Amino acid sequence: MNRLLLSFVLIAAFSWQSFAASPRETATVQLIRKIKPTVVPVYPVENDRPLGSGTASIIHPAGFMLSNDHVSKGKSGLALVNGERRPYRVIGRLPGKDITLLQLRTKSPLPFIRLGRSHDLMTGEPTIAAGNPGGRGIIFTQGIVSAPSIMDGVNALMMSYFQSGRDEFVQFDAASNPGNSGGPLVNALGEQIGIVSSGVVSEENSNYAIPIDRVRSLFNNLLPVEVMSDFWTGIEIDTLADRAVVKSVAKNSPAAKAKIKAGDIITSLNGNPVHTGVDWILGLVGGKSGNEAKLQLAGKKKRSAKFKLVPYPLPKVAGRTGKVAGLNYEVYHGKFKVLPDFDGLKPAQTGTTDELATESLVEGRDEYFALVFTGYLDIPKNGVYRLTLGSDDGSKLFLGGKLLIDNDDNHPMQHLSRIVRMQKGLNPFRLEYFDYTGDAELELKIEGGLHKKTTDIPNEMFFRDE
Repeated sequence: MNRLLLSFVLIAAFSWQSFAASPRETATVQLIRKIKPTVVPVYPVENDRPLGSGTASIIHPAGFMLSNDHVSKGKSGLALVNGERRPYRVIGRLPGKDITLLQLRTKSPLPFIRLGRSHDLMTGEPTIAAGNPGGRGIIFTQGIVSAPSIMDGVNALMMSYFQSGRDEFVQFDAASNPGNSGGPLVNALGEQIGIVSSGVVSEENSNYAIPIDRVRSLFNNLLPVEVMSDFWTGIEIDTLADRAVVKSVAKNSPAAKAKIKAGDIITSLNGNPVHTGVDWILGLVGGKSGNEAKLQLAGKKKRSAKFKLVPYPLPKVAGRTGKVAGLNYEVYHGKFKVLPDFDGLKPAQTGTTDELATESLVEGRDEYFALVFTGYLDIPKNGVYRLTLGSDDGSKLFLGGKLLIDNDDNHPMQHLSRIVRMQKGLNPFRLEYFDYTGDAELELKIEGGLHKKTTDIPNEMFFRDE
């Protein structure tokens, strides 16, 4: 009897040792097991009809997810979490960058993937791509980083021309098919280093991901929670740092009055841990003016701070006396590759115009020029608006004397948008633009107020000083 028992013990021990040391249990298997609960299939829905399928990655235990804007199409929908259908909503969008932020409905914390960095990617380092091809559910493929930084549809010679002005992507060779869009590209540490976005149909294993550094650097634009929810902390957070480092604090803001300073590190908000700048922004969701914010801070010494949220400050509007329809403009000649300091230049031409035009204002020149428009946007009512600036080549939009959208540098037609809270009335703005060579295009669009969809700003909204 004892010998029989001993035999069973030895067999069990040997079997366990064999399983634990099994060559099947590779680092890749362990990595996929780790990230699998954080990747979900998503299905946008409109009028109870599915609009397609794609993928999203859970980046926060409260159910916040990253995906492509072309996946969500700006619509809420359903996600499959451990086989269970759960609704999600769209809470942030950057259509021009093909990035969207979704939130799952959840009653308990969810597993999430950590956001890594993409600035130091190495050609040849291993990657895992996760996605929902054909809407059949999540699958995983393995490959390498083929190129840490590449421009879609541009040859190497043209890349040197565009410099840093055009968006670049991570190219990888792991298999990726329709439905994988929005899924994470993951490094060997289990960190998300990109959002799978597209591929080259005419080539094999040539797929692109939006670098995660672009997502992180644009996160304040992706989810301008204070603007949208009408409250103000005054804190600008560093979304690229490994911790939630305060970049700056606005003068006379609630945070400034609470003695919070640049360089402080936020470690918790209202009792919830804050690890990064992205955590800080997501932790503000649900806030409103009058609420109290309680912070734990690190830095030279640990301390706590608290302040009340106040209404978001609005840009000042101008009176209508002395204002007429149209815009003022100035033309500058030069081989500009970025927007210059116009204060040190003399305009070659000045005038007024009824519309945002380019070549029609520069007397026959089709390249090597810059334009500056100044005037006012006549906003019909207080509220939240999305302004979208598109240009070929570079442009900048200033609202109320402050830079709102920076779309500078050499690049083909490229759009960048910001959400802003504006007052009813004449809001002063300035638009700078240049064309080096090639097409000369400039667009300024608005969404919100009387415009439910993004549309070119109508000429009747433009005013200038008489």
